[in-house]
Amino acid sequence: MSDRTIDLKPGDEIGKYKILERVGTGTFAIPYLAEQRIVRRKVVIRLFTTGEKNILELARREAEILASMDHPHIVNLYDADEYEGFFYQVIEYVDGKSLSDMIEGKDELLVTVILKLMSDIADALDYAHNLGIVHGNVKPANIMGNGSQIG
Repeated sequence: MSDRTIDLKPGDEIGKYKILERVGTGTFAIPYLAEQRIVRRKVVIRLFTTGEKNILELARREAEILASMDHPHIVNLYDADEYEGFFYQVIEYVDGKSLSDMIEGKDELLVTVILKLMSDIADALDYAHNLGIVHGNVKPANIMGNGSQIG
């Protein structure tokens, strides 16, 4: 099955979620900032645009794994479903910057902040590894921080 296209715009709705904006790009999924309408909670929807069966199986398995995890430094999975034949995950929104953005912006980070961030990352990875889970894509763009987490 070949990759299909979908172009969601602000105001579009996926189930109980209203699209606010596209917030990045991905190899297999497009991330959107959305609002869970009834509770007015901001979330991120990862809409998988690939039709590759093995990628979709991995995405569904990833959803199961995330749903089973409970750690302060790992985003929560709120929902997973299909929209017009596209699989999507709804994950916790972290209001902050990625470590990649901090590096590219040459943010001045105190040594204590850097050490706290590295400690939090190591703690989250240790938690996952103790469950037999390997992240497989740890990189600065996938590490988010906000004032309460790294400041």
